[in-house]
Amino acid sequence: VHTSRGISSASLLLQAAEAVLPKQKRALTASEYKHAVVACKRRSKHQNDEE
Repeated sequence: VHTSRGISSASLLLQAAEAVLPKQKRALTASEYKHAVVACKRRSKHQNDEE
């Protein structure tokens, strides 16, 4: 539950950044966001596997 709320919040933050930042920064922000989401999902999956 906490993970999905965090990802949702991050998505809103990304949308706000895309609206304000120049094109090059937008691409970098989107790329970093995608990497963070993947890392978050991997950590979540790893924690679930340990339990």
